[in-house]
Amino acid sequence: MNSIKLIVVGEKHVGKTSIIIQYIENTFSNEYVMSTSADKSIKEIELENGTKIRIEIWDTAGQEIYRAANKIFMKNTKIALLVYDITDQKSFDALNEFYEQINEINGKENVFFAVVGNKSDLYEEQYVAKEKGEEYAKSIKALFYEVSATDHESIENLFKDVVTKYAKNITKNNVDKKNEIKNETNEKIDNKPVDNKLPDKEQIENALKKIGNPNQIDSFSLNNQKKKKKDGWC
Repeated sequence: MNSIKLIVVGEKHVGKTSIIIQYIENTFSNEYVMSTSADKSIKEIELENGTKIRIEIWDTAGQEIYRAANKIFMKNTKIALLVYDITDQKSFDALNEFYEQINEINGKENVFFAVVGNKSDLYEEQYVAKEKGEEYAKSIKALFYEVSATDHESIENLFKDVVTKYAKNITKNNVDKKNEIKNETNEKIDNKPVDNKLPDKEQIENALKKIGNPNQIDSFSLNNQKKKKKDGWC
């Protein structure tokens, strides 16, 4: 089964642990539990096309004194949720520090980001406007969500949507790379046409495993099937 690493980062008290517990255990507690290190949880997601993806969800410490240790757990991150409290401006202002730290460790463009405004149930106390969150997310090319850790449905949708869009993005990038290689090959063989038949699902999965990118979904294959029908391929 494909597996990806997802980390949840943000200031203390923003509800990182509550979000994860709600997702994994379908429960919520008002008691604050301070994270002093990184804890890992496992969850399996089945996408609409039947693809199953195993997510390693890492809960990181928000206190500044523990952030240096977070660097150890941020390595090899594929998806990062930048979480802030919509009632706390300071927690929102701190997001970019986490964003830069993750990029420094993993390399720019190698991590799929989502900005998450938690505690949407406290809308009457909201201090950070939704537009501000959306604006910041857009500036770093990230997804944006407002959720409440008290609401299982919103948290379930958050993780499923982020993982689905991450997988589609990775697949698209690999397709683009395959097209670039094909174009370069065509030029080298004096413009001799190559077989335009696209590889099937098994070929794609095997190729991705060889290049060390197992975290893909079947949308590429599904799109190919649609294209085959449209173009009359058999």
